[in-house]
Amino acid sequence: MKMMNGTMHAGIGDDYKKEFYVVHPLFDKPEKKLNPDDLGKMKMTRSVKFSLVTLRFYLIGMIILAFYRVLEMSGAFH
Repeated sequence: MKMMNGTMHAGIGDDYKKEFYVVHPLFDKPEKKLNPDDLGKMKMTRSVKFSLVTLRFYLIGMIILAFYRVLEMSGAFH
């Protein structure tokens, strides 16, 4: 949701009251979407690359263990 800031002057001095209007996304103007092809590659640090590679190997290992467990329960190894 977008908040629009509006100010109202009280009329005396520099005192003013802030009002915020909340606009529901269904009633808001549509925004122009970005094209992902125009953005290019993301730059990643070594620690981010290491974390993603580690996560990939972890997920591959968990999938292998799940298939092994299914094969073991089905009696494929006896």
